[in-house]
Amino acid sequence: MSSQSNLLNFKAWNLFLISYFLFLILGCSSSKKTSASNNQTKDTIKNDTYRVIVSFISTGQGIDHHAKEKFITYNDSMAVINHIFTKYEEIHWGREGEVDYCLMLKELNSSKQKIFVDGLKNIFADNKLVFIKENSPCINKRK
Repeated sequence: MSSQSNLLNFKAWNLFLISYFLFLILGCSSSKKTSASNNQTKDTIKNDTYRVIVSFISTGQGIDHHAKEKFITYNDSMAVINHIFTKYEEIHWGREGEVDYCLMLKELNSSKQKIFVDGLKNIFADNKLVFIKENSPCINKRK
C-alpha cells in the first residue's frame, strides 16, 4: 500500500508542477486584448451558461475514478497557483457514478479561464470517459 500511496503522491505532485509551469509560460506572455473580444465573451456567457462542464461518463463499468481524482487535483492545484478557489457544482446523474462538474469560473479573468480550460483539455485529451464542454448549460442539473 505504501508504494501505491507514494505513486499517487508523485502523480499529484507532477500534475501540480505541470500546471504551475503551464501557468507561468502562458501567464507571462504578453498579449493585447481588444475591448470587442472582451465584450463578446461577456455577451456569450449568460447566467445559466457555465464556462466549462466536465462530464464523467460510464459505458457499463462505472466512471474513471482516477480521472475524477485528476480533476479534483487539477482544480486544487490551480487554486494554489491563482490564490483563488474555483467553485463548481457537482451534479450526480447516473446509476454508475456519472457526474458533471459545472464551473462558471467567475473568479478568474478571461485569460486565466482559458488557461484553466486548456489545461483540462490537455489532461483528458485521450480519455474517452471524460467530456469537456465550454459555454454550455449544465443539462443534468435538477431544476
